[in-house]
Amino acid sequence: MSKNDRHLLDQILAERTKVAPDWSESEYFELFAARQVLRTFPLEIDDLESGLVGDSTDSSGKGSDGGIDGFYVIVNGRVIRNPGEAKALKALKQNITLDLVVIQASTEASFDLKRINRLKDTLMQ
Repeated sequence: MSKNDRHLLDQILAERTKVAPDWSESEYFELFAARQVLRTFPLEIDDLESGLVGDSTDSSGKGSDGGIDGFYVIVNGRVIRNPGEAKALKALKQNITLDLVVIQASTEASFDLKRINRLKDTLMQ
């Protein structure tokens, strides 16, 4: 990531205090990253938040998320948030588009191979 890119990212993250003052910088960045990755889908902020993955056993949000920061199942452009919504899909018989989106977001200048391997190991289970 270039210095200019980093500066722009820092400015975007500074907006967190206006948009989501109760969120940490890393939580806000994960939402920002999800919004960018999923920008081709007509999703509301609640849809984006529903796919953010955090470790409920650790207050810092780090640990056992397997390297996954966002996980989305999207059917015909609609986020599936729970089993009830998934069951409602039984009525669909043809022309179904399924998108599975896994996001790993980091504000670091580069991705460490360890992160990629951790994500791979999680997805292979």
